[in-house]
Formats: sequence, C-alpha cells, structure tokens
Amino acid sequence: MSRTEINPRKNAVQARAKDTINVIVEAATQVLEDVGVKALSTNKIVERAGISIGTLYQYFPNKESIVHHLVERLFNGMADEMLATLESLDLEGTDLRGAIDRLTEQFFARHAQKKSVFRQFLLSVVSVEHLKFMLKNDAKIADALKRKFGPYSTELRIADWDRTIFVVLYALKGIQFGVHFGATDFSPADLRAEVSALIFNHLTANRADESPRAAAPHEDPPCAP
Repeated sequence: MSRTEINPRKNAVQARAKDTINVIVEAATQVLEDVGVKALSTNKIVERAGISIGTLYQYFPNKESIVHHLVERLFNGMADEMLATLESLDLEGTDLRGAIDRLTEQFFARHAQKKSVFRQFLLSVVSVEHLKFMLKNDAKIADALKRKFGPYSTELRIADWDRTIFVVLYALKGIQFGVHFGATDFSPADLRAEVSALIFNHLTANRADESPRAAAPHEDPPCAP
C-alpha cells in the first residue's frame, strides 16, 4: 500500500494563490474545531471556505495533506513565538529561580493560547515522519534556553548542558502532552509552580563535579554568543 500523500500539490507563489491557501487553511481550522479530526472532510472544508472542490484539489491532494499543513503551521508558529519570547525576555538581575519561573510561565501561556485545536492536531498525526520538522524547532528552542541559562552557568556548573537542556525541554513537552490528553483538572498556577520547582531542582542537582574539566576557567561558557 502506498503512503498517503501529505505534501501540497503546488506551492503558492502569487498573492492570489497564497490568499486561496489561507482561506482553505482557515476554513479547515474552523471545521476541525467544530467537528474534530475524524469528521473533518474536504467537502466540509470547501463548504465553509466558499470555494469549489476543484479549487481545493489544485493545492491539496486530500484531507491528510491539509491536516499536515495545519499541524506544521501550528507547531512552527508556536516555536517561532516561543523563540521570540525567549529572545526578548530580559532576565538581568533575576535570580535562577525567578528566571525559571518566568520561562515556565511563558511556556504555559503560549500553549494555552492554542489549546482549542492543539489536541485535535495531535490526534491527526499518524507517523513520526509527519513531525520531523518539530525536531528542528526543538533544537532551536534548546539553543535559546541554553543562551538564557548562560548567565547562571558559574552558579550551576552543569557538566553537560546539551543533556540537561534536553531533559528540561522534553519534560516541559511531556507535561504539555499530559495536560491535553490526561484526565486532569489541575490549577494552571499550581502546575506552573510545580514545573518551575522541578526544573530548578533538576538544574541545581545536576551540577558538575569538581574535576579539572568541569571547573576549567578558560573554557567557553556553554552558551557563548
């Protein structure tokens, strides 16, 4: 059996084509919110968009292609927003725990904004291949986190920053998935506070030993600009 085609039939170059794709995507998002991914269909999308089925098929070969486009746009947009937030967050004069609290608050706030469609998009994913782009976004966010924690490197003396940030990032992402799929009704404020404490305890407990390599003063910091 051949794999379902998930790539658009053609890329939008002209403004009119981009506008058409945006109309299709917006209509698909609205239908997805109303009926869920299982009941989503190309007929419902074109009815909501006010276009013909032929016009839709000029750009997308099937429903799966549209959903994949929506998933990619959502996650790429969330990653871009998170990166912009991290870059603009001024932590000068903030102690480590305060910095973690602010970073965690921003992470939760960004995902809360997309909650209405986030779960439906995740349910649409049928293979890891569809989400390869997420790994690239994760790498960018991990680099941004390392830069933000850089000023605290002397205090923390982390032995392996890549490993430590990996744990922090995927702990956050795992909790995010749990919030959307678990049978929970936790207070957002209480959950943020507990996640902040988890990250703080992990960072402060994961310090390097006093070996010459860990303490070498001439080494570049882990997140040198």
